[in-house]
Amino acid sequence: MRFLLVVVLVLALAAAANAGPEVRGAWVTSWSPGMFTPQQIDTTIAAMKKAGLNALFMEVRKCADAYYDSKIEPKGKEVPEGFDPLAYAIEKCHPQGIQAGATANRVALESMVKARNEGRDIVNECPQILLDAAKSCTPLKQALDTWKDVSFNYASTDTPDFVATPTAA
Repeated sequence: MRFLLVVVLVLALAAAANAGPEVRGAWVTSWSPGMFTPQQIDTTIAAMKKAGLNALFMEVRKCADAYYDSKIEPKGKEVPEGFDPLAYAIEKCHPQGIQAGATANRVALESMVKARNEGRDIVNECPQILLDAAKSCTPLKQALDTWKDVSFNYASTDTPDFVATPTAA
């Protein structure tokens, strides 16, 4: 029995040692400020560093618009002319040890592409297109219900609840 316990303990330690770095990330939505301008992205990155986060997930598609340099869709109306939020975030995050990547709700994206291909006015019909798509997609409905009245204009009261420990390189 003691031998079995030692084997299990050794295997658990070996698995933990090979688990790779922990991902501690922040998701930034395209529905609220945080990624529209260089200043907002710089503030987001500074807050992430302060909180010990190492991954940024940016929602780059909303309603018939793009929050990256797209050759197909127009930039989001909140983005200054000539600015690529995703490219800027990647450029600023990587030197600070923060991974940066793009996210999009697949059902929302597919419903917008389908509506565009059907010739619908996706810029003006976007909210209704998403509401219709949410009827058959519970996660999209939950996201729309959750985020519809949320405002992020408040001072954070969050404090880290961990102690940073060095990781093996």
